[in-house]
Amino acid sequence: MCAAYAPWRDSIPGLPDVTSGLSDDLAQHTVLVVRQNEDVAGVAVLSLAGPTAILKNLAVDPGAQGGGLGKKLVEACLAVAREAGHARLHLSTHAEMHRTQLFYALLGFAEIKRDGHRVVMSKTL
Repeated sequence: MCAAYAPWRDSIPGLPDVTSGLSDDLAQHTVLVVRQNEDVAGVAVLSLAGPTAILKNLAVDPGAQGGGLGKKLVEACLAVAREAGHARLHLSTHAEMHRTQLFYALLGFAEIKRDGHRVVMSKTL
């Protein structure tokens, strides 16, 4: 996950430390992992607690970006959330991560809230 966020870390103000609380997230939530040649190429952390599923983190290794891996991980999260009985999936991203917002919008997510640097997006399942 750290490698996926490395290009953004120094250039975006207010970007939270993505490794903070990561151990707890991995222990407490559904984790989807994609491997390529035995290496972790992508990870999604999905919370299924509460009435709305939450995509807590999505990270694709820079060497694996651009091949549709992020889209496949999001689609898998949508399917898992739907199968668990959720009607919506929410996620948050940073206001300065415009490409990320566009990525999610192209997958059918809509912005529902802004709070400082945080952009909350949602999709009906």
